[in-house]
Formats: sequence, structure tokens, C-alpha cells
Amino acid sequence: ADAGFERVRAWWQMSRPVDPSEAEPLALPEPGPGVVVRQVARDESGLPHQSDLVAIHDVLETDERPLNAIPMSELCPGSKPLEGINARLR
Repeated sequence: ADAGFERVRAWWQMSRPVDPSEAEPLALPEPGPGVVVRQVARDESGLPHQSDLVAIHDVLETDERPLNAIPMSELCPGSKPLEGINARLR
């Protein structure tokens, strides 16, 4: 908020290194109740299925506009807000 931003999203973000041994079966705990973990569905060409792409973008709350259609003022808040963010991270 100090830098002119407000929190509008909350999703889990991995912030640790991943060890190759974690790919082994049963290396990690089972997901919690109601949680389903699966690979992205693919169509006959091997590309991700449209319904999974839509679901991923919904979860991440990405913008529907192509990146080159978003004005620079929306992509970059400017140096002053970024200085505030960097100061808090020091």
C-alpha cells in the first residue's frame, strides 16, 4: 500500500528450490481433501487443451488482452512505486 499498490490476489507461490528426489512417487504428502493434482490435458496435436488453458488463466487472474495491447502505464508503475517496493525488501 505504501507504494500505491493494494493486494488484490492471493495464490500459492513456490519460493524454495525443488529437489529432483521430490519427483519420486510418494516423496511428497498427499494433497488435502478436495484437491486434485493432474497434468494439463492435451489435444490430439499435443497442445494444452483449451479448457485447461482457460482454467489456468482464471486461477492466475491474467489479463485477457495480449501483452502488446496493454498500455505501458499499466505494465510499469514507474520508478517511485518500485523504489518503495525495493526498500521494503531490503
